[in-house]
Amino acid sequence: MFYIWLSESTGTILSAEQLNKLLNDEPREVSVETRNAALDDIDDVVRKYSFSNWDGAGALPIGTFVHFNSRIFLKNLPKSIAELPNVIPSRDGAIVFEWYRNPRKKISVNINPDGNLYFSSLINTAGYNAFEKFQGNVSKVLEDRIKEIVE
Repeated sequence: MFYIWLSESTGTILSAEQLNKLLNDEPREVSVETRNAALDDIDDVVRKYSFSNWDGAGALPIGTFVHFNSRIFLKNLPKSIAELPNVIPSRDGAIVFEWYRNPRKKISVNINPDGNLYFSSLINTAGYNAFEKFQGNVSKVLEDRIKEIVE
């Protein structure tokens, strides 16, 4: 059986069958238009920021694992979160997805090179920060947090 790593540092492994399912199954509940636009945004960010020191201040490149995991994350974004997030490069080699309503209503989801998702939200004065190991899907906790912002 063939296995592939999703993360160099956390050792998340998928079988060829699991990987094929993630890459080739239709998205769980994502509109084609939203998904394709977001995937294009991810590819553009990776093309522009895949080299060291892209900001002139020591930024890390956005690598293959982050690129791959970002595409899987958005592919599996539920249709109920059809609003397209902003796709932003991060100096630590992550891709950040941001849904922003105003300074007091926003959420950022970081797809990090360590194989984890880090997310933080702010609604009025209530802040929430968490991380979880990325396993190819959008957790219910994260889905609910995003919905709080976009609805």
